[in-house]
Amino acid sequence: KQVGVATIILEIKRLIDLVNELLQVRQIQTGKFKFDMKKINLSRITEKAINNFEISNTQKSIKFKRTNDFISICGDSNKIQQLIINLLNNAAKHSLDGKPIFVTLKENNELITLSVKDQGVGIPKKEIPYIFNRFYKVNNNKKEGMGLGLYLVKKIIDAHNASIHVKSDINKGTE
Repeated sequence: KQVGVATIILEIKRLIDLVNELLQVRQIQTGKFKFDMKKINLSRITEKAINNFEISNTQKSIKFKRTNDFISICGDSNKIQQLIINLLNNAAKHSLDGKPIFVTLKENNELITLSVKDQGVGIPKKEIPYIFNRFYKVNNNKKEGMGLGLYLVKKIIDAHNASIHVKSDINKGTE
């Protein structure tokens, strides 16, 4: 079977991402995971993350809704973008073929909510408390990955003094 250049490029990108995640885990362990906090436009960063995700995931469609084109937060734009891409990658891995991923960014008074929702296999309720642990993978997960993406998401969330919540129903998806 012949392997195309595009397949090789995607595999190289996947391996680079994996090595970067391992390096970031090491930085967390040694206290060297640094953040460059400043005023940023979360709407623009979310849009950029979605665009970057779609470049290497052409088979997945994203439906993006936002309440405002300019939602200002104090944060590290690169880490926030990584967080969103990690959530999108996770949603893509567990989504059913042909089903879109929904991203919603809302600002209501002073509460900002970013939601990533798939229409996939879901997570058993008993597993939800563990999904942000390093190297943890849901038991029914036969997909690739090392269980680092959501661990990094949680560390980035914590550093931004934010919170993350998971809602999931088996065979209906996860948000």
